Amino acid sequence: MSGLPEPPSAESYPDRLPGGAPWRSLLLWLLVALAAASATLAYLLLSGPGGVLGRPAALSRIVVLPEVGAAWAVPAGVFCTIGFVVFAGGAWVRYRRLLGSYFLLRAFSVDPNGRAITGSRGQLVYWNDAFSRMMQGDPRRRFARIDEVAEQAEGARQFALLREIANAGGSGHAEICMPGELGERQWLKVSAYALGYRRGYVLWCMEDITSRRQMEQVLTEERAKLIDFLENAALGFYSVDAAGIFEYANGTLARWLGTTTDAIVGARCRLADFISGVGTDNQKPWSPFRMGFDGSRGEVTLRRADGSEFQAEIIQTLVGEAADGTLCTRSIVRDLTTEREMRQTLDASEQRFRKLFEEGPTGIAILDLRGEIVDCNRAFRELSGRARAIAGVPLSELLVPENRDALALLLGEVAEGKRPPHGLDVRFLRNPEASASLSITRLDDAGGALSGLIVHLFDTTQNKRLEAQFAQSQKMQAVGQLAGGIAHDFNNLLTVMIGFCDLILQRHRPGEQTFADI
Repeated sequence: MSGLPEPPSAESYPDRLPGGAPWRSLLLWLLVALAAASATLAYLLLSGPGGVLGRPAALSRIVVLPEVGAAWAVPAGVFCTIGFVVFAGGAWVRYRRLLGSYFLLRAFSVDPNGRAITGSRGQLVYWNDAFSRMMQGDPRRRFARIDEVAEQAEGARQFALLREIANAGGSGHAEICMPGELGERQWLKVSAYALGYRRGYVLWCMEDITSRRQMEQVLTEERAKLIDFLENAALGFYSVDAAGIFEYANGTLARWLGTTTDAIVGARCRLADFISGVGTDNQKPWSPFRMGFDGSRGEVTLRRADGSEFQAEIIQTLVGEAADGTLCTRSIVRDLTTEREMRQTLDASEQRFRKLFEEGPTGIAILDLRGEIVDCNRAFRELSGRARAIAGVPLSELLVPENRDALALLLGEVAEGKRPPHGLDVRFLRNPEASASLSITRLDDAGGALSGLIVHLFDTTQNKRLEAQFAQSQKMQAVGQLAGGIAHDFNNLLTVMIGFCDLILQRHRPGEQTFADI
């Protein structure tokens, strides 16, 4: 393209090869015509009188040929032959050049990336269809104001600098973001190359990298999420090389150790610096475990930056070989401090619960779905007359036969979700003197399904005795009240009788016979 003059516009330049055919060039046809004329004239001259070629008689009859002197025929024929060679060679060279230009322009036009050429004044002189699509509007206007419409100031500055470098004869590239017609964002990679054809002529190449930038944005966001997850995970992560020097440590582990990731990795700290207790194996500086430990999982004592210690579990995987220096670890650290505190709290809670369960004054038993005892406390065993554990024994076998039918009915009602209004008075085979009131509640699992039954026994032996004593006292009180009433009524009769006797005595004298009888 360096041999072409500056075209006046982007539209007229492709028209020099209408339809894309090199044979449409007028200069090419002129050279072909001149070559043909030179060949014809050379033949006629060389075949005439004094010539070296023979002329067919038929040709002389058809065409009237000029006669040239014998002295001039051969030189003129040679001159025309030379003209033929020159014109034919010129036509061939012109054809090859036009054919090369045609292929170059066709490749330029069908290139999926934007291609454009600017002239000495920075104006567009040619661009392909892809360039027009990327400009999303009038290419001349959009390209002239590309550094003004760019969304990012940094991209606009880079493009302005790129334009200056290309105009000065250099090359380079920049990435800019332009707003589309529908408001979407379009990322373009713009490259500029000084053509050297004339000063200021620049080849511009544009590649739509919107998909790539979107993918990079997604990857960047995913990478940020992954980094945030690793840095703030509930587990510690680290990696050391064959010499035990930290290559990576996440933020969680750094916080547990009372320091920072930069302080661990940047200062090239060793794993042994944070291992307390018996220390590490000197023959395996990458291993946090004691000498002779060959496993990949174990508990260690880690030392914080302030000298305090805590227990941790480390799971370690080796990558590479120590012999060639490619060994490194992929290690996971789990702080056992909280877990052990929770375990201690849970153990204490279980002990308290067991104490309350075992030493409770009320008999408690847990039944499975078959009605067999799973566990029971001391009060239950004492009431049932069993000194040892009775796990696996059906509850009905502990009761006297006359209570078993009522128990089966009660178990069925509770299993169906009903709540009996009162308990069941029962007696036990091995402790017939004791009596108890039995109540049952459902034991549901997390999904609300029946998983067992809870039995509560309330010792009513003393109450029964008190009820019997109270009934006896009530009877004695009733007898006393009856006797007192009878005595009172009899006393009333005696009083009346005595009163009448006193009245009769007033009518008799002491010496009379009836006086003593009265």
